[in-house]
Amino acid sequence: MRKAFDMAFRHVAVFLMSVYTFFRFGARRRVIDRPTPGSLIVCNHSCIWDFSFLLLALFPGAKERFLATSVQYDKSRLTSFVFRHLGIIRKQQGARDVQSVREMMRAAKEGGMVVVYAAGMTSFDGRQAWNALPGAGSLPRLLRGDVYTAVAHGGFMSAPRYHGTRRRGRVEIEIKRLYTAAEAAALSPEEIQKGINEALSFNDWDWQEKRMAPFRGIRNVKNVTRTLYMCPACGREGTLSEGKREITCSACGLKVRRDRYGFFTSEKGACPRRMDEWADMEIESLKKQMASGDLCLEAENVTLMQAQAGSASREELDTGSLKLSREGLAFTGRGGTQKSFGLSEFQFLIFDDIDVMQLNTDSASYLFRFSDVRLMTKWFFMHRLMVKGNEA
Repeated sequence: MRKAFDMAFRHVAVFLMSVYTFFRFGARRRVIDRPTPGSLIVCNHSCIWDFSFLLLALFPGAKERFLATSVQYDKSRLTSFVFRHLGIIRKQQGARDVQSVREMMRAAKEGGMVVVYAAGMTSFDGRQAWNALPGAGSLPRLLRGDVYTAVAHGGFMSAPRYHGTRRRGRVEIEIKRLYTAAEAAALSPEEIQKGINEALSFNDWDWQEKRMAPFRGIRNVKNVTRTLYMCPACGREGTLSEGKREITCSACGLKVRRDRYGFFTSEKGACPRRMDEWADMEIESLKKQMASGDLCLEAENVTLMQAQAGSASREELDTGSLKLSREGLAFTGRGGTQKSFGLSEFQFLIFDDIDVMQLNTDSASYLFRFSDVRLMTKWFFMHRLMVKGNEA
């Protein structure tokens, strides 16, 4: 009885989301190879709406079994209830999770198509935020099915993580087979991991240079300085502010506007035309710090909170200073609380794009609320540079 209800529930959800996605985002599909039952679909992660682009691409099918991060799955009891009946598999983001692997294997055996966003997080600047997470190359052997890729273009411009809005423009999603089950079985996990990384590599700005698709509302630059924290004219950090249509630097007077395609132009001072090029300036500055040995970030007035795995409730522990260095992440509280995490103890840092940075271990989640949010993305860029295999 429950299986019949769940399948009906999924078909209704897929229909509604597909219709919404087509009209709301101007999404289009190109299905070169249609995934088979029991297959693995690995996807790029341009924005939080990538799942709806895939649903549209595979409509009217409803056999997709998505992985959802614990951050989304545990938001509320209602969310958990809906996700369970939609067949969504819970994944503890940024940590090893054996249970989710078991559920993926069961889903594939039952004929479902397991959908994995291999980077584990959405894009910060129009490119992949992270390489495929460790273990992605082993999944095809465990699931014993064909492997397909789904790559969306235009998703970052449609729903950038720094803004939280939805913009109508154009999204193109392409699905094709990467490996047959036999081909995957003949390759090593390392070879598959490399193949997945290459297949999912994307740059929405390269795509936009060719498409020149206008996006409604993209001229609004609110919160863009969460990612673009360095002034390209004077090199200072944390001096940029934005209105609705203009970015300004309080130090040198730089003034930047955006056109309807998402490209920057400056009225005073020089700036890159593209967001990824602007981010590259920040990353290059961090690389120079690494080369000189001066690699350390510190923040004061940071509040430490803790949440148990599978729980949305947070326990506030202390307020103090936070430091990121080659040794890892270290918190020193005014009330005496001390926490330290080596770089090998967690996969990556998770951001809510407001004021919280999160770190997941196998047993618990630790959250750090920043009082000064201007350079939070710098912490992400720095950690990514320190982790081998994720250099920008």
